[in-house]
Amino acid sequence: MPFKAPDFVSVFVFVMILLWVLALFLIGIYRANQKLYLPAGRRVLMVGGRTFIWLGLVSVISGSGYLEKHSLIALPLFMAATLAVTALTAFSNIGTRLVLTTPMDALVAFQIFRLPLEMVLHSWGVQGAIPMTMTWNGQNFDFISGIVAILSFPMVKKYPRLAWVPNIVGIVLLLNVIRVVIMSSPLPFAWQVTPPLQLAYYFPYVLILPVCVGGALFDHILITRALLRKDQ
Repeated sequence: MPFKAPDFVSVFVFVMILLWVLALFLIGIYRANQKLYLPAGRRVLMVGGRTFIWLGLVSVISGSGYLEKHSLIALPLFMAATLAVTALTAFSNIGTRLVLTTPMDALVAFQIFRLPLEMVLHSWGVQGAIPMTMTWNGQNFDFISGIVAILSFPMVKKYPRLAWVPNIVGIVLLLNVIRVVIMSSPLPFAWQVTPPLQLAYYFPYVLILPVCVGGALFDHILITRALLRKDQ
């Protein structure tokens, strides 16, 4: 089934969310290295350069048509590899520096982007660009994680261990999102939805995986590491 591109306004908002998530990541890198008396500017350029090379590679793979032609094997591997790179980065020196220097309330507040993202997805569902299973009218309730982050991050500043609440809620909802993505995709065992989820085949929509899903996963790993560190 041909992909129906959503309207300009919703795509513009989506791109702004992507840039916002990336900007917060790089700002965090800068401040972390600054606090550790490391060359912050140079580190941001290095990490930023690697990040945009990685996103470029993801975009090239998406635009090559390979994922669409070999979706049964290539699409799950593409998703798994993208999230694996995210997890490895969160456990690397980059993640460690962020854990050591980033306030807990800032880590929790980062998850707020998931609320406007879900609004964009709802708009895309109404427009017929994605299946309604990917919206709150279907089985994607990830907007709750954004709301919980908004309500909890002010309290987390005073009571850091309360971050377990938005962290656990967010992880559960993120796992649900991954489930819904897989079951809404054009795979033989997936739900028979119209249209099938085809965002991975087109730019800039493919960036929802490494930037938004990956960003949420990255932050949850950091929050978990920071909380476990406080409990030691």
